[in-house]
Amino acid sequence: MSECEIRIGADTAEIMNTDQPNTITVNGVEIPSYYYLWRRLSALEEKIVWLKIAVILELVIFVAVQIFAFC
Repeated sequence: MSECEIRIGADTAEIMNTDQPNTITVNGVEIPSYYYLWRRLSALEEKIVWLKIAVILELVIFVAVQIFAFC
């Protein structure tokens, strides 16, 4: 048997939370790494959540103003 250890089913969160390079060079061309794209996606998802909350609050305020305007 070989001396190398094979790990199957690595935890994605564990891997993504370790520092990794932002780009990978393939034949002299730099492409973004999966880690970099995953971090950007996570940041964008967080911003989307806050924007959804802001839109809901804006809608609630708008409806409240409309209700009180007609009273």
